[in-house]
Amino acid sequence: VHRVNERVSVNSLALDDEPLAAALHAAMDARDALARADPHSPGAAVSWFDVMTAGAFRAFADAGCPWAVVECGLGGLRDSTNVLGAPVCVLTNIYLEHTDQLGSTRGAIAREKSGIVSPGCTLVTGLDVELAGEDEAVAACLGEAHARGVSRILSAPAAAHETHETLNIALAELALSEVARVEGREVGAELAGARGGGGPALLPSRMERTRTRMGVSVLVDGAHVPESVA
Repeated sequence: VHRVNERVSVNSLALDDEPLAAALHAAMDARDALARADPHSPGAAVSWFDVMTAGAFRAFADAGCPWAVVECGLGGLRDSTNVLGAPVCVLTNIYLEHTDQLGSTRGAIAREKSGIVSPGCTLVTGLDVELAGEDEAVAACLGEAHARGVSRILSAPAAAHETHETLNIALAELALSEVARVEGREVGAELAGARGGGGPALLPSRMERTRTRMGVSVLVDGAHVPESVA
């Protein structure tokens, strides 16, 4: 991330300074009001990420966005993005990451990440749901999802895909098919081109090619666990 604006995009464009500043000021004003009303309230001790998340939601509302793609900051169960009652939730896979905060096993991490599930939603996942009897992460994910009232679970097992790129596209297609079902119209047709490698779908900092001012080619990839290396 080169500028904080990149954290909030509307129609694939980073938000301009003025609307982002207005949204963040609104979020900070709400935080300050909570602190004045009760200095010991949870709202008085919000983090930078909490303010950024609230500001993003305000920016999306101001821009009239009918849908938003919202990524959890850490885990899911206790993440500030979890105030949303999202009709479509996506859980790509479960690896050992942030173990000091999410738990030391894939099962524990799966329970944390499955905390994004809201009642009646569809869960789209790269986990193979057929392996619930063999994989602790799958079992934990399904158990938590059903306990939280999931309506449907759609799976695009990672093992069926040769690359992260094809898996990501498959998950996006499943998620968009659910958005289309909710909306009652087709959405995401542009992914057809992305599947062939020539479409507009981009994931910044994943296999992103760039150049330095000296003309040196650089490949940027933000994978932070071995399994995520593209």
